Amino acid sequence: MKKLFKFWIVVALLLMAGCNKDGDDIDDGNNASSEGTITIISAMTDFTAKGGSAVVTFDATAPWTARILNNRADSWCSVEPASGPMGKSSVTITTTANDTAYDRSATVVLNAGKSEYLRVSQKPEDALTITSSKFEIPVEGGEVVIETTANASIEYVIDKEAKSWITYEGTRAMTTSNLVFKIAPSDEEEVRTGVITVKCGSCSEDITIYQEGTKPAIVLSKNRINKSSHRHTAYIDVKSNVDVTVEIPSDIDWISEDTTKSTSTNRFYFEISENLDTENSRSAKINFANKEYGLTETLTIYQERKWTIMLDKTAYVLGTEGGRLEFDIQTNSTVKVRLSEGAESWISQVSTRALETRNLCFDVAKCSLNEIREGTITLLDGNANQHIITVKQMGTSYIDPELVPDDEIWYRTLDGKKYNTRYCERFTEQPFNAAIISHTYENGIGKIKCDGTITTINIYALSDPNSKLSELYLPKTTETINERGIYNAPNLTTLHIPQNLNFCSSINDGNMIQFTGHNVSEDGRCVIIDGTLAAFASKNITEYTTPAGVKQVYSTAFRNSPKLAEITLSEGVVSLRDKAFENCKSLRVVTLPSTLKNIDHTTFDGCDNLEAVYGDVTSEDHSCIVSEKKTCTICYQKRTKRLQDSRQYHPNSGICVS
Repeated sequence: MKKLFKFWIVVALLLMAGCNKDGDDIDDGNNASSEGTITIISAMTDFTAKGGSAVVTFDATAPWTARILNNRADSWCSVEPASGPMGKSSVTITTTANDTAYDRSATVVLNAGKSEYLRVSQKPEDALTITSSKFEIPVEGGEVVIETTANASIEYVIDKEAKSWITYEGTRAMTTSNLVFKIAPSDEEEVRTGVITVKCGSCSEDITIYQEGTKPAIVLSKNRINKSSHRHTAYIDVKSNVDVTVEIPSDIDWISEDTTKSTSTNRFYFEISENLDTENSRSAKINFANKEYGLTETLTIYQERKWTIMLDKTAYVLGTEGGRLEFDIQTNSTVKVRLSEGAESWISQVSTRALETRNLCFDVAKCSLNEIREGTITLLDGNANQHIITVKQMGTSYIDPELVPDDEIWYRTLDGKKYNTRYCERFTEQPFNAAIISHTYENGIGKIKCDGTITTINIYALSDPNSKLSELYLPKTTETINERGIYNAPNLTTLHIPQNLNFCSSINDGNMIQFTGHNVSEDGRCVIIDGTLAAFASKNITEYTTPAGVKQVYSTAFRNSPKLAEITLSEGVVSLRDKAFENCKSLRVVTLPSTLKNIDHTTFDGCDNLEAVYGDVTSEDHSCIVSEKKTCTICYQKRTKRLQDSRQYHPNSGICVS
């Protein structure tokens, strides 16, 4: 009886198998068809640092599955459910709070036979500019929404190579904080990339757009990383539409993947240990591979050998008086010192000490020359490697702006005499935010010394209609040049702009030839602080175009430019402040940019010979600047400064006139 029972069980199983042999597989609702497709209906997959959940809806023409590509992001990102039947469906992507200092990203794969890839990105805590710096777009193209958190005006720039397939679509939900770009379909086999730069004031951030090609691919953001001998953490971004594994050669023990940071499927971090070898540099090749498609991309990491001599600085500048030059070096080798030809007469070594960390000491003699002189100290280690230190010493009449003390102002005059400060002292007891305690003029250099750090140039501090002041060097601590602080100085031709200056009112008497130092345009004619053109050196200038990057022309910046006849304001200029071109008597033609949004009604006061204003916001006969209400608020004709009624004009657009 037992044998007979077993026989009938076997027969039943064979009959069940035969019923399905030539028919369709049983559909349990969880198997992805090899012919199915997925169409995304809505997907918002960019998360703030706080984390949260987002629902992605889609249509599937076959049963589907959902998963996180690789398992690297499992600790902070999840997707549910993992599968579903054909038809309209949705999954929920959930991220935990990002309390790290890094961006992190993951890729969700929806598969119904053909896969769709959703890039999940999350900003670190306190990131303010944009929600994501990378977007991955399928070969069919799509839409990119860049959500910003800035509360100021936002601009964007699409890199030249990507303008053919990335186009700006406008803003969403009536707010400029959401920039929408359209990505065209791609017919290229390889992955292509483009960069959109979002700008807000002086801040900017690059957003990289990756678009899939028509074949499986792995793309590295770079193929080589170069590092010094010190310990480093390095990372690389990987764009892929397939699974990627990292392969570090087994014989490489100085590189390891940092799994505590590598929780993104798109960014990989590596720890590079210090290279203690003083003879040899080293390199390693790391492969990013997918064996299913036979894909491999290689990253080369190169690390320099450890120098036997380490220096904090390789250049020193001393004043005319000379003095003691000391510096520490770290070494694991014997050190020899060699002075350059000619430098032996004014540089001399004082002492040497034992090996390891040490102090080298040299005396630099007083300089009696007018011009600067230069010499070198060459340190040679046990391997005959050279380490060169440059020593510069000022001549008696040379001014190095970086050597001006924090409590002094240095200058030159045309007549070689001391500048008279009595004019400025009539207006303020402390013209430089500190009291003057001494004032000398020797060897062609004037030095005004104060009883404290100089931070401000107050009203009329360096203004005198009878002044012979020709060159002016302010200390690096100077933060502000107030209205008329340097004004009515008719012979001033050169002004050095210090590195900490953050506000500057007009500095222009028509004779200024150049600015030097920090925040100065390439031609030396403009002071530009955080996008604001604050001052203009106008001597002998008849035509001028403002430099790229200028967003605003500040009050009185071009005032009293005597020969300026034509001015072109470059694209990107948004605002012209009050009296920006006041009393430019020779000004005849102005060309305005399409980016202009605001102009003050006094911008061109005193420009009695202005004949034409060109641009999108001008009247048809170019005699008028038009407001948003499309009524003429500022009209110009030769010797006619302002008309009020312009209903006869039919402008294309307008601006705000304050």
